[in-house]
Amino acid sequence: MINHRMYWFLLFIMCVVCTQNTLAHYNKTFMQQRNHALNNLPMDYVTLKEREVARLEDRFGGILSAKSFIMNDVHSGAHTTYFSMYDKPIVTIPQDLLFSDIIHGLAVPAESCIIKLIPKMESYGFILGYHQDLSKVLPGLYLAIKLPIMHMDSAINPVITSNNDIVSFFQGAVIEGSNQEPLHFGKIYPGFRDITHSNGVADIDITVGYRFLQKDEYNAGFSLALVLPTHEQEHSCAYLLEPMVGSNHWGIGGGIDAQALIWGDEDHYLKISHATAYRYFFQAPEKRLLGLSNIPWGHYQLIRTSNGNLAPAANYLVKNVEVAKGSIVEMLLGLTYARNGFTADLGYNLYFAERETIKMHHPIPQYTLDKDGSTHDIDATVAETPLQFTNSIYAGIGYTLSDFENPLSVGIGCKFEFASQNSALDNAQVWITLGWSF
Repeated sequence: MINHRMYWFLLFIMCVVCTQNTLAHYNKTFMQQRNHALNNLPMDYVTLKEREVARLEDRFGGILSAKSFIMNDVHSGAHTTYFSMYDKPIVTIPQDLLFSDIIHGLAVPAESCIIKLIPKMESYGFILGYHQDLSKVLPGLYLAIKLPIMHMDSAINPVITSNNDIVSFFQGAVIEGSNQEPLHFGKIYPGFRDITHSNGVADIDITVGYRFLQKDEYNAGFSLALVLPTHEQEHSCAYLLEPMVGSNHWGIGGGIDAQALIWGDEDHYLKISHATAYRYFFQAPEKRLLGLSNIPWGHYQLIRTSNGNLAPAANYLVKNVEVAKGSIVEMLLGLTYARNGFTADLGYNLYFAERETIKMHHPIPQYTLDKDGSTHDIDATVAETPLQFTNSIYAGIGYTLSDFENPLSVGIGCKFEFASQNSALDNAQVWITLGWSF
């Protein structure tokens, strides 16, 4: 029986309290999207975890799994400020931004224009997995591999009122009557899913673990991991919030996990589980849309180019840079109820991603604004994703047909994720799991 109930309680309180941060970010050009196929402990635990930790006799010890999932963002008003000019959900012309700051040579419209940028994201796909018990080599040793195949849509769903020229500007269209270059990067298109989508194999995660405690009442282990980048594509920066499946960042990490019996026996029991997964991603080259120092929405304002032309600064601010993603930490605390092959899971999931840092290549040019002739340096911080904290509640049910010679497991799970800051999107997820043990 479990003897450390207070430890589990304090761990849960710590997880909740440490994520309560309501800082709002704004004037951003990039948001790193969580890889829900790889960094998702609830999806790993629901249904199949009981098969993975079972002590098998006279079996090969393999588990093949396939998980089908779908994720949709849940809109929150706080997220509209992330790509906005200031710490408020709308940009108003001319109060916040002058018409002539972005469009040259046309008469200033009499009516105000309101711009609201709403981030939208969804993904779906399959995760193929394999878990191999290696106790014949060393008791408690195992190998696990995850290979996600995903489709992702993400874009800005804008609300722009009262002026067709401003709509044309953000869509990257030629503005009739103006001699400026059309916008090439950071464009905003009014139809979600119409333009930006991505398909492919996401990063591959390989884990080698050792379960150093494996008793009927409790088990515990640790693991080491390697993340293989798939580098399916790079951001073109043509549109804000472009989707990307896979990356070119190598990663290493590890984790710990433990389960303890609260009450019951082999066929009917209640367990408590804890897991922590850590990944560190190395610096790698990426393409990002940068900004202008001390100028909110400087990437959209008109500059004078070296040959005297007028252009949105974004056309010249897309740079090849070095991006350091740093650390990602994920924690899980959950309960599993099991009876005669049936399992039910309920728990809490924490996700933390370190703030990105960007290093630019030298020399770093300066740019001159058309409106006042002032010269400004490049600001790389607008393209860095800030620290991300999220809290999730998950649940799932499953059933294992253990009467078969090779047991078959099936389950369904769901998760609701809530961001403590506007640097990540609230979302809801549903997945179906199939597992075959042999």
